[in-house]
Amino acid sequence: MSTVVMPPGEPDEGVRQWRPQVALVDVDGGAGLDATKPVTAALPACALVVLTEQQTPAVVRDALGCRARGVVGTGMAQAELAELIREVSGGGRVIDPAVAMAALATADNPLTGRELDVLRLAAQGVPTREMARKLFLSEGTIRNRMSAAVRKTGSRNRLEAVRRARELGWL
Repeated sequence: MSTVVMPPGEPDEGVRQWRPQVALVDVDGGAGLDATKPVTAALPACALVVLTEQQTPAVVRDALGCRARGVVGTGMAQAELAELIREVSGGGRVIDPAVAMAALATADNPLTGRELDVLRLAAQGVPTREMARKLFLSEGTIRNRMSAAVRKTGSRNRLEAVRRARELGWL
Protein backbone atom coordinates (compact mmCIF):
# COMPACT_ATOMS: atom_id res chain seq x y z
CA MET A 1 0.00 0.00 0.00
CA SER A 2 1.31 3.44 -0.83
CA THR A 3 0.26 6.55 1.05
CA VAL A 4 1.31 10.11 0.43
CA VAL A 5 0.85 13.06 2.79
CA MET A 6 -0.27 16.07 0.81
CA PRO A 7 0.94 19.41 2.14
CA PRO A 8 -0.99 22.60 1.40
CA GLY A 9 -0.14 23.92 -2.03
CA GLU A 10 -0.04 21.85 -5.21
CA PRO A 11 -1.13 18.34 -4.19
CA ASP A 12 -1.79 17.15 -7.74
CA GLU A 13 1.97 16.94 -8.47
CA GLY A 14 2.55 14.47 -5.63
CA VAL A 15 -0.47 12.41 -6.63
CA ARG A 16 0.66 12.19 -10.25
CA GLN A 17 4.22 11.32 -9.28
CA TRP A 18 3.53 8.74 -6.57
CA ARG A 19 0.05 7.44 -7.60
CA PRO A 20 -0.83 6.49 -4.01
CA GLN A 21 -3.73 4.32 -2.91
CA VAL A 22 -4.38 6.74 -0.04
CA ALA A 23 -3.73 10.50 0.14
CA LEU A 24 -3.73 12.30 3.50
CA VAL A 25 -4.66 15.92 2.67
CA ASP A 26 -4.13 18.71 5.19
CA VAL A 27 -7.09 21.04 4.59
CA ASP A 28 -6.14 23.62 7.19
CA GLY A 29 -3.71 25.30 4.78
CA GLY A 30 -4.84 28.18 2.61
CA ALA A 31 -6.95 26.17 0.15
CA GLY A 32 -9.16 24.39 2.69
CA LEU A 33 -11.24 21.56 1.27
CA ASP A 34 -10.48 22.87 -2.23
CA ALA A 35 -7.10 21.16 -1.71
CA THR A 36 -8.87 17.82 -2.21
CA LYS A 37 -10.06 18.64 -5.75
CA PRO A 38 -6.70 18.20 -7.51
CA VAL A 39 -6.25 14.87 -5.75
CA THR A 40 -9.60 13.46 -6.82
CA ALA A 41 -9.17 14.92 -10.33
CA ALA A 42 -5.66 13.54 -10.84
CA LEU A 43 -6.33 10.09 -9.40
CA PRO A 44 -10.02 9.26 -8.85
CA ALA A 45 -9.26 5.81 -7.41
CA CYS A 46 -7.08 7.28 -4.65
CA ALA A 47 -8.74 7.06 -1.22
CA LEU A 48 -8.82 10.48 0.37
CA VAL A 49 -8.28 11.10 4.09
CA VAL A 50 -8.81 14.67 5.29
CA LEU A 51 -6.57 15.96 8.07
CA THR A 52 -8.04 18.94 9.93
CA GLU A 53 -7.82 20.92 13.12
CA GLN A 54 -11.36 22.25 12.61
CA GLN A 55 -13.62 19.70 14.21
CA THR A 56 -17.10 20.91 13.30
CA PRO A 57 -20.11 19.22 11.72
CA ALA A 58 -19.64 21.39 8.62
CA VAL A 59 -16.05 20.25 8.10
CA VAL A 60 -16.97 16.58 8.53
CA ARG A 61 -19.99 16.93 6.20
CA ASP A 62 -18.01 18.88 3.60
CA ALA A 63 -15.08 16.45 3.74
CA LEU A 64 -17.40 13.51 3.13
CA GLY A 65 -19.01 15.54 0.33
CA CYS A 66 -15.56 15.83 -1.28
CA ARG A 67 -15.44 12.01 -1.48
CA ALA A 68 -13.16 11.66 1.55
CA ARG A 69 -13.19 8.18 3.02
CA GLY A 70 -11.65 9.35 6.25
CA VAL A 71 -11.58 12.44 8.44
CA VAL A 72 -8.89 12.76 11.09
CA GLY A 73 -7.86 15.41 13.60
CA THR A 74 -4.33 16.74 13.78
CA GLY A 75 -3.86 15.34 17.28
CA MET A 76 -4.31 11.67 16.37
CA ALA A 77 -1.52 9.34 17.49
CA GLN A 78 0.67 7.89 14.74
CA ALA A 79 -0.33 4.28 15.44
CA GLU A 80 -4.02 5.19 15.28
CA LEU A 81 -3.46 7.17 12.08
CA ALA A 82 -1.70 4.19 10.50
CA GLU A 83 -4.64 1.95 11.45
CA LEU A 84 -7.12 4.46 10.02
CA ILE A 85 -5.16 4.60 6.75
CA ARG A 86 -5.14 0.78 6.55
CA GLU A 87 -8.90 0.74 7.11
CA VAL A 88 -9.48 3.33 4.38
CA SER A 89 -7.10 1.53 2.03
CA GLY A 90 -9.20 -1.61 2.51
CA GLY A 91 -12.32 0.23 1.36
CA GLY A 92 -13.66 1.37 4.74
CA ARG A 93 -14.82 4.83 5.80
CA VAL A 94 -13.47 6.16 9.09
CA ILE A 95 -13.98 9.30 11.11
CA ASP A 96 -11.54 9.90 13.94
CA PRO A 97 -13.60 9.41 17.14
CA ALA A 98 -12.21 12.66 18.60
CA VAL A 99 -13.35 14.57 15.50
CA ALA A 100 -16.77 12.90 15.60
CA MET A 101 -17.26 13.71 19.28
CA ALA A 102 -16.13 17.32 18.85
CA ALA A 103 -18.46 17.73 15.86
CA LEU A 104 -21.38 16.24 17.76
CA ALA A 105 -20.69 18.41 20.80
CA THR A 106 -21.50 21.62 18.94
CA ALA A 107 -24.65 23.45 19.90
CA ASP A 108 -27.93 23.08 18.02
CA ASN A 109 -28.58 25.76 15.43
CA PRO A 110 -30.77 28.50 16.96
CA LEU A 111 -30.93 30.55 13.75
CA THR A 112 -34.16 30.84 11.79
CA GLY A 113 -34.29 30.26 8.05
CA ARG A 114 -34.44 33.99 7.36
CA GLU A 115 -31.50 34.69 9.68
CA LEU A 116 -29.52 32.08 7.75
CA ASP A 117 -30.56 33.68 4.45
CA VAL A 118 -29.30 37.05 5.69
CA LEU A 119 -26.02 35.55 6.93
CA ARG A 120 -25.46 33.75 3.60
CA LEU A 121 -25.83 37.03 1.75
CA ALA A 122 -23.63 38.81 4.29
CA ALA A 123 -20.96 36.15 3.67
CA GLN A 124 -21.01 37.20 0.01
CA GLY A 125 -20.58 40.86 0.98
CA VAL A 126 -24.07 41.86 -0.12
CA PRO A 127 -25.11 45.25 1.35
CA THR A 128 -28.29 45.60 3.41
CA ARG A 129 -30.26 47.35 0.66
CA GLU A 130 -29.45 44.56 -1.81
CA MET A 131 -30.31 41.88 0.77
CA ALA A 132 -33.71 43.52 1.25
CA ARG A 133 -34.34 43.49 -2.50
CA LYS A 134 -33.22 39.86 -2.94
CA LEU A 135 -35.20 38.57 0.05
CA PHE A 136 -38.27 40.77 -0.53
CA LEU A 137 -37.96 42.30 2.95
CA SER A 138 -37.53 45.83 4.22
CA GLU A 139 -34.08 47.11 5.15
CA GLY A 140 -35.25 47.38 8.77
CA THR A 141 -36.26 43.71 8.78
CA ILE A 142 -32.86 42.78 7.34
CA ARG A 143 -31.15 44.75 10.12
CA ASN A 144 -33.36 43.04 12.72
CA ARG A 145 -32.58 39.56 11.34
CA MET A 146 -28.87 40.38 11.24
CA SER A 147 -28.98 41.69 14.80
CA ALA A 148 -30.69 38.50 15.95
CA ALA A 149 -28.09 36.36 14.13
CA VAL A 150 -25.24 38.34 15.69
CA ARG A 151 -26.77 37.92 19.14
CA LYS A 152 -27.51 34.20 18.73
CA THR A 153 -23.98 33.46 17.53
CA GLY A 154 -22.46 35.44 20.40
CA SER A 155 -20.71 37.71 17.94
CA ARG A 156 -19.89 41.42 17.84
CA ASN A 157 -20.66 42.08 14.18
CA ARG A 158 -21.97 40.52 10.98
CA LEU A 159 -18.60 39.23 9.76
CA GLU A 160 -17.92 37.51 13.06
CA ALA A 161 -21.46 36.07 12.99
CA VAL A 162 -20.83 34.59 9.54
CA ARG A 163 -17.50 33.11 10.65
CA ARG A 164 -18.99 31.69 13.86
CA ALA A 165 -22.03 30.22 12.06
CA ARG A 166 -19.68 28.50 9.59
CA GLU A 167 -17.46 27.16 12.35
CA LEU A 168 -20.47 25.69 14.11
CA GLY A 169 -21.75 24.11 10.92
CA TRP A 170 -24.90 26.22 10.79
CA LEU A 171 -24.08 27.96 7.55
